[in-house]
Amino acid sequence: MARRIVESAPTGETFVFDDDWNTADGRVRRLEYELKPGSGAPPHFHPGAAQTFDVVSGALHIRVNGKVQVLRAGDRATTGPGDVHAQWNEGPEIVRAVEGYDPPVDIEPFFTVLPHAIGSRNPLKMAVVFADFRAVSGPGNLPLTLMTTVLAPLGRLFGYDGWYKALTS
Repeated sequence: MARRIVESAPTGETFVFDDDWNTADGRVRRLEYELKPGSGAPPHFHPGAAQTFDVVSGALHIRVNGKVQVLRAGDRATTGPGDVHAQWNEGPEIVRAVEGYDPPVDIEPFFTVLPHAIGSRNPLKMAVVFADFRAVSGPGNLPLTLMTTVLAPLGRLFGYDGWYKALTS
């Protein structure tokens, strides 16, 4: 059993992946998720999978298709495939939750690369990443969608195609 921890300083998120929770080909069924106070994930969606959030501790705020919920220990929220959602932590303590994906998705490489893309502050690098991982996650707002559509081809032209490959090997 191999466990990997991916921390995203830009978003305040921590993802814990465990091979026992994945399919034989590495697709993620579930993961442990932490969200620091004052942090959150912007609007996004997973085109081919439903996602569940089972809160273990803290208070997770989540917006699914415009409807806001506050989840506490023992609460669950579910998004459908393609449902735009965002989550954040307004509380004073770390939120701990278990996320599930149905069907399982190849999302670990995306979460591994995302902090580096955001941290680079390079819009061309970010656009290439969002475009390359659009099968597992997509931006849930118009500015990020436009950025990806317009800047990803430009990023490739400037040599950022696959800039992150070494991070996922």
